[in-house]
Amino acid sequence: VHQIYHRIRGEQSQNLTQAAGTATDMSTAFEDNEQSLLVSDDSVPSSADQVEYEEALEMRPVSRMQWVTVLVCGMSNGIDAVEVLSVSFILPELGTQMPVEDQGYLGAAVFLGMLVGAIVAGFLADRYGRKPVLVGA
Repeated sequence: VHQIYHRIRGEQSQNLTQAAGTATDMSTAFEDNEQSLLVSDDSVPSSADQVEYEEALEMRPVSRMQWVTVLVCGMSNGIDAVEVLSVSFILPELGTQMPVEDQGYLGAAVFLGMLVGAIVAGFLADRYGRKPVLVGA
C-alpha cells in the first residue's frame, strides 16, 4: 500500500508539473491535489475504487509477521523490565552485606549498561542494518 501511495503521488506530481503553466499555478494545484490524495490498488486509479491512505491500511489484515514482531518487541520490553525489577528486589537484601555506596553503583550499573548497549547497538544498526543486530542480540 505504501509503494502504491508513493507511486500515485509521484504520478500526480508529474501531471501537475505538466498541467500548470506558472510556478504559482503549480503550487496552488499541488496543494489542492495533495489534500485529496487517494490510493488505489491499480496502477491507474479510477474514482470507483479509490480509498484514502489510512482506510487502505485499515482494510489490510494484520499479517503473521506483524504479530510476531509485536510479540518479540513485547518480550524484549518484558525482559528489560525484569532486569530493572530484579535489581530493585536484590538491593534491600544486600543492605547489611554491602555498603550503601556500592548499592548505588549496582543500581546505576543496570542503566549504564542500557545506555552503552543502546549506543553500540545503534551504531551497529546504522552500519549493518537493524535485522542483523537484533538477531545477534
